[in-house]
Amino acid sequence: MACGTFLACGTFLDILACGTFLDIACGTACLKGLRKIKAYMKGDERILGNSDFVETVLKECLDEFDRRYLLKSGGYDFDTVVDRVAQVLGMNRAEVLFSGRQPHKVYARSLLCFWASSELGMSMVQLSKRLKISQPTASQSATRGEKVAKENKLKLLKNK
Repeated sequence: MACGTFLACGTFLDILACGTFLDIACGTACLKGLRKIKAYMKGDERILGNSDFVETVLKECLDEFDRRYLLKSGGYDFDTVVDRVAQVLGMNRAEVLFSGRQPHKVYARSLLCFWASSELGMSMVQLSKRLKISQPTASQSATRGEKVAKENKLKLLKNK
């Protein structure tokens, strides 16, 4: 079925029959037809996939952005996360930040790196400078911290 059929019939199925919406032969006609029947599609040329997939990806990005903004506007920063790690693990703040290979310090730094990177959006470079460790070490710590948080069901926010 050709795109000309859509213009004659005006049904959504005829639009689908002509192939992709951005097909060179009928892209403009199909898009104009979609506007006529008010079937708006969400899209972004940087994301491959149909409208549902694009909307899902964009919603997840927006949710993550909203969460980070909410945390930062609520006063959560690196120091707050350090305090939360110390509270959760029953340590003092200084122990969380001190270097060392003792298991409890590694555990605390790992959780700190994970929460700071995933929840606050801090880069591994920023974390490595704050903790005076190398960037690959910060990345490995964040990976370990994710595992620790999942195994022990630890959350940054108390009510989350």
